[in-house]
Amino acid sequence: MINDFLKVVAENLRSRFNNDLSKVIVVFPNKRANLFFNEYLIASDEDVIWAPRYFSISDFFGMLSKRSLVDPIDAVCRLYSHYIAHTGSNESLDFFYGWGEQLLADFDDADKNMAPIDKLFRDVKDYVDLESPDFLSSDQLTMLKRFSESFRSDKLTTVQANFKNLWSKAYDIYQDLNNDLKSDNLAYEGALYREVVENLEQGSDEWLNDFECVAFVGFNAIDKVEEKLFTFLMQKKKALFYWDYDTWYIDNKSSEAGLFLRENLLKFPNAINKDAEEFNNLMLNRENRSIEFVSSATDVAQAHCVAEWLEKKAVDSNGHVGDRINYNPQHAHRTAIVLCNENLLLPTLQALPDCVESINVTKGYPFAHTHIYASVVKQLQELYNEVSASGNEHKESTGKYNLEVLNRLQEYVKVQAHNLQDDSAENGLDSVLYSESYFLAYTIVNRFVSLIESGRLIVSFATLERLMKQVMRTQSIPFHGEPIKGLQVMGVLETRCLDFDNVLMLSVNEGILPQRSADSSFIPYLIRKIYGLTTADRRVAVYAYYFYRLIQRVKHLRLVYNNSTDGLSKGEMSRFMRALQIEASKNLHINYATLQSVPLQKPSTFVLNEKQQTKDTPLFSELSPSALKTYMKCPRQFYYHYIKKLRTPQIMDPIINANDFGTIFHNVAENIYGKKVLGQGRDYITYDCLKKFTQGDNFSLTLDSQIIQAFKSHPEIASSTIIKQAIKKYLTKLLMHDKQYLEKSNAVVEKFKVIGAEIQVSLLLDIPFRDSSVSFKIYGNIDRVDEVIDSSGNVRYRIIDYKTGKKKEKSNYSLDSFFTQSSDYPDNALQIFAYSLIWCTPGMQTNPTIPQISFGVPVQPMLYYIPSLSAPNFTPNIVVEKNEVYDFNMIADDFKKKLIELISEIIDPNNDFAQTSISDNCKYCDYKQLCGKD
Repeated sequence: MINDFLKVVAENLRSRFNNDLSKVIVVFPNKRANLFFNEYLIASDEDVIWAPRYFSISDFFGMLSKRSLVDPIDAVCRLYSHYIAHTGSNESLDFFYGWGEQLLADFDDADKNMAPIDKLFRDVKDYVDLESPDFLSSDQLTMLKRFSESFRSDKLTTVQANFKNLWSKAYDIYQDLNNDLKSDNLAYEGALYREVVENLEQGSDEWLNDFECVAFVGFNAIDKVEEKLFTFLMQKKKALFYWDYDTWYIDNKSSEAGLFLRENLLKFPNAINKDAEEFNNLMLNRENRSIEFVSSATDVAQAHCVAEWLEKKAVDSNGHVGDRINYNPQHAHRTAIVLCNENLLLPTLQALPDCVESINVTKGYPFAHTHIYASVVKQLQELYNEVSASGNEHKESTGKYNLEVLNRLQEYVKVQAHNLQDDSAENGLDSVLYSESYFLAYTIVNRFVSLIESGRLIVSFATLERLMKQVMRTQSIPFHGEPIKGLQVMGVLETRCLDFDNVLMLSVNEGILPQRSADSSFIPYLIRKIYGLTTADRRVAVYAYYFYRLIQRVKHLRLVYNNSTDGLSKGEMSRFMRALQIEASKNLHINYATLQSVPLQKPSTFVLNEKQQTKDTPLFSELSPSALKTYMKCPRQFYYHYIKKLRTPQIMDPIINANDFGTIFHNVAENIYGKKVLGQGRDYITYDCLKKFTQGDNFSLTLDSQIIQAFKSHPEIASSTIIKQAIKKYLTKLLMHDKQYLEKSNAVVEKFKVIGAEIQVSLLLDIPFRDSSVSFKIYGNIDRVDEVIDSSGNVRYRIIDYKTGKKKEKSNYSLDSFFTQSSDYPDNALQIFAYSLIWCTPGMQTNPTIPQISFGVPVQPMLYYIPSLSAPNFTPNIVVEKNEVYDFNMIADDFKKKLIELISEIIDPNNDFAQTSISDNCKYCDYKQLCGKD
């Protein structure tokens, strides 16, 4: 019988120390293995076993040091201050942060490999001097330009000069950073490890008397600091080494999987005989062993195949029935689903069959893919607006000002987390995901609070906001559970030291396993190679070992890869699969299948959670026109976004995001049309007024002045000429269009005034629900409302919505088309019609600053597509039944009736939220993998 590696180690240690391991320390590469190891110890028939102490390698170094690890955000903030001091750079912290992390990683790597820092950095500088300007790889050049203002030049000689300047100052920055941390008894990981080893070399070994032996279990690639620690303890006869491997890739000198262990086994001999059967399994065609290579057309199909694998027999392309994995819930921990692509986590969990009674998830889920991330980011901005508008006494003090915003954000997160506990509508998976998300969010906010209170993070709110977004987007949500119970769902890294009977790996594609190697270092490859630092080829060898070690004792193995060639994907199986395919042809039998030959359960209708179906009240009581647009685009997308709240935030532009651009544009437009410029000293804006302004000598200067004023709340982009020019161009188009609109030769209106911008409006509607009705709120923000007077003295309101994209709607619609799915659905027109309905209905709620509204006055909805405003035939008017809508009151009742029917359909408990029939709507949908629509 072949035993698990950890079981073999446990039995070996028991026999060596006669079941008394109280003076033994067992060190693993990570923390997770010790729980499984402990199970093997207590599974013995012996009466009493004294357990050892367990450490991860990081914790073991920490035990040997008097210093603590610095918080990563704090480390980059400190590095930034020393970088600015030595280089005189004026770039902001949020721009520095990304490449500051990489520079810190280079420091860390150099320390872990005991490189002579001053000589290393000097050699980098000299290397730059000697090499031609194209010495940087494309990956390094892209990384530098992305993160640092200093390197944003199209001239390679300029980049080379800036790069040389960085490394001429690097040693001083390194020294000052380490002295700074040392003064607070802190260190980053590499510096802490290095100091421990240097102290050992200087004779600091009094701690050796605290234990009898240190057993290092399951290591592979080791840094120089670890090698020196191993050597020191071995020389003191205080160490045992347990290496996990298979002789196939150790004896095969060309196999990259054995690259590190071949050397380690010579330096630190294995405590277990290499001839043990546990180390000779990979290429043996054992009885009841099955290996499957499965190709998949989509990622969603990969997730769905998990259920089939756990429940049914596999069918290959020839119709042959393969071996069942014999999944038994009582021994579920013997089965692992390994995700090479973290984005498959939620689809996989949601596809698990009923036979899975419990699961243990150790693969982190990207925080930025959650609804909580989106809500925290939104709340951060809203709290800033509140504090800013209140004229807070701390406003002049950046630190106290930001601190108040974050303290309120902390309270918000706590309240939301508490409310989650009382929300019975959430199912188990969502509840776990949301609670872990709130805990992570609170932790991140708390770290920033601590940094501000310490005085090491004094930045503008705009910089703080961007910095927090950067940090949050890099975080993953850990799922806590009982590791030795339930089906195991994990990433590749989490499989170290562990053995399973059944393994299913998803997304075993080239470029994913191993990941595409990029130069994620500022130190040139040749220098890294000379000094023994981490290189891309070493990382590939590490993942080769993870792959082969995981499968070497497995009984049932299924490797699934995506064979789609859509987009940038080549649809290739991993090089590790191909190597196994070639070698296995001599000894092993591999079954091949495609997921088309495996019947997948893909219901055509969508079944809601039972608690949601039986609710006596709707799942929600308010919607915005944007939500209605989403529903009309795809009811299933609406369900995921607004009911399940599975939000996937948009990736923000590194310079400015769309919301910030829109905010600045709206603010400047409001000021120009308001009392500060055009409305100064007059109630209404006329053609003569606009003509004089747009043709005046100060027109350009006035726009520049107002734009600069608006940019004061965005100091991080205040120097961006491109953004200012874009906003100025849009404002000019807007003003010229309104001037033409008023021109006497085309006299449509005599004059107008802007009575409000960014106006919050809402309206309560009675919506049929079950056998009664419910009060339902429609709400939103109107970009601009004008009061206009035509040449006959008649008054009407213009409801204007700014659109920064080009016009896409048809020129004519029927009223029914607003409530029917189609490939050219008028989503923007629906939104402005909803605003118009609210505005012309008595009972509307709006800002208290808006003057008294006269109901019954004509209301004209208009869509201002800014890029198209200067087009000869452009009209902002909306055409319904071949008539331009000059007075929405004329169609308000019909529109309201159909809108009520639509909302009633949305909140109907029997609504199955069907997939859209318009395939183009799926192209850029955030949920297309989860949805699984063909």
